[in-house]
Amino acid sequence: MVFEIIKALILLDKILICFFNIFIHFPKFYLIKNISSPIYYLLK
Repeated sequence: MVFEIIKALILLDKILICFFNIFIHFPKFYLIKNISSPIYYLLK
């Protein structure tokens, strides 16, 4: 019983970490893409 709860909490934790990573990295990636696009066009 306790093991099942712990297993569920670990799974929930992994899902939350995954979501946090998406929310943290996606805007950063989008920002980098927006900044690097004009630079890329200038260098081309």
